[in-house]
Amino acid sequence: LKETLENMEVEIVNIDYDEIKVNEFFRICDEIKNETEFEKAPSKLCEWCEYKLYCEGGETYMLLPENKRRDIKIDENPDMWIYADSYVGKSTFVDKFPNLLFLNTDGNTDNTTSPVVKIADEVTFEGRLKKVKMAWEVFLDVITELERKDNTFERVCIDLIEDLYEHCRLYMYKKLGIDHEQDAGFGKGWDMVRTEFLSAIKRLKNLGYQVIYISKEINTEITLKNGNKITTIKPNINEKIANVLAGTVDLTVRAFMDGDERYLLLEKNENIFGGGRFNFKVPRIKLDKDEFIKALKDAQESVMTAEDTEVLNTEETAIMKRRSRK
Repeated sequence: LKETLENMEVEIVNIDYDEIKVNEFFRICDEIKNETEFEKAPSKLCEWCEYKLYCEGGETYMLLPENKRRDIKIDENPDMWIYADSYVGKSTFVDKFPNLLFLNTDGNTDNTTSPVVKIADEVTFEGRLKKVKMAWEVFLDVITELERKDNTFERVCIDLIEDLYEHCRLYMYKKLGIDHEQDAGFGKGWDMVRTEFLSAIKRLKNLGYQVIYISKEINTEITLKNGNKITTIKPNINEKIANVLAGTVDLTVRAFMDGDERYLLLEKNENIFGGGRFNFKVPRIKLDKDEFIKALKDAQESVMTAEDTEVLNTEETAIMKRRSRK
């Protein structure tokens, strides 16, 4: 459409005044104003109407849910963040999950088989004119396409999340005409970059796909006041962004190697960034999809449905009544 319009010119055409058409327009306006019943008039334009399901299908939407407890189900597809050193097998582990779409930033896709979209700058030439579509714009276009739900993907993996954040920074630098966040003054640059990045991540999260982040790790040595030194391990991304991202997933875990074996750390450690909403029974497992799913199920074995809870409460009430009679 853009290419077609570029070769066209705006032409100004004089239209003769027609009093009949003007009167007809005002007549229609009066009819609309005085009308009390509007009959349905389906057309091809209905395909683009956000109220199509309501108008044609009779679907209604409540602002408030029914006052009824929901069943808690075992979650085998939690949103997660996995990080590790290079060559541990982060991407290969995630690649084992079915119906997965990789959003890759580093070009390392030789060891994975899932469909992939490369998040990188796209450079095109029109004659001598160079045009660059920034990587962040590519990512936003992917989200827009996923919003259509015209696909069979169930999971979306961002590999690597820190690279995506850097792409967002560069995009905002260009948009704001600055070379660094500090150039915007009074923390404005940092805030605008963070808002742009997290808003896009929330858009992706709201689509209903299982979302997986992949990161590389960094080790930092900290010297305490007493002279002792400790090593902290965390994802290679801004700490404030990391804390917010951790809140958008159900589980943050670290993969590592011990000799020739690869493991996934499940237990919480104050010196290692991670945690989650699951009470795992084992401190670590092998970096294997099946073992991971088994560990998830074992961690949620105490989950009860709303019906189970209601039965339990009824039994407890009956016991209390019997005791009070005695």
